[in-house]
Order: sequence, then structure tokens, then C-alpha cells
Amino acid sequence: MAQNNTKTLHQRKMELEAKLKTIENELDNTVDKVKTDVSSSLNPLQYIKRYPLPAFMTSIFIGYLISKGGSDDKKKSELSSTLWNELSKMAVRKGVDLLSKQIDQIIEQRTE
Repeated sequence: MAQNNTKTLHQRKMELEAKLKTIENELDNTVDKVKTDVSSSLNPLQYIKRYPLPAFMTSIFIGYLISKGGSDDKKKSELSSTLWNELSKMAVRKGVDLLSKQIDQIIEQRTE
């Protein structure tokens, strides 16, 4: 009888360990999925791919604001004004570049 109880306990222990492994694997999978979802939703490139036109318009607007920030020559030196202008040009170029890449990808996907 004692040997039978020992076998039953051992079998129950094995079942519980198997269930624990299953729960552990499911939890790992869930954590990995959450990490992937969060990292992809916080990735600015994913936002730009989903919403290319608003991203492009935002970059143009930011470039405009930067260029307007350097237009007051009385308060800022010529070097500072030049820096603001270059930063605004870079922002617009980057926006145009990202938009053109997105358009190329869309065209490529449609031709396949």
C-alpha cells in the first residue's frame, strides 16, 4: 500500500511538472508576443509605413518650424541661421526620401 501511494505521488508529481512546463512555455510565448507587438508599435518606421502621407506632412511641418525658428537675424548669428536652414532642408529631404521609398515599396508589391 505504501508503495502504491509512492507511485501515485510520483505520477502526480510528473503530471504537475508537465503542466508547469506547459504553462511556462505559454507564458514565454505570450511575453515574446507582447514584446514584439510593443516594439513594432513604438517603431517610428512602422508608423511611417502605415501612414506615409501624414508622416511626410509632419516632416515638412517640422522643417518649416525649424526654418522659421532661425529667421530672426537680429537675435541669432548668421551661423545659427544657416544651421536652422540646413536642419529644415534635411528634415524635408528625409521626409521626401521616406515617402519615395514607401511609394516604391507599394508599387513593387502591386507589380508582384
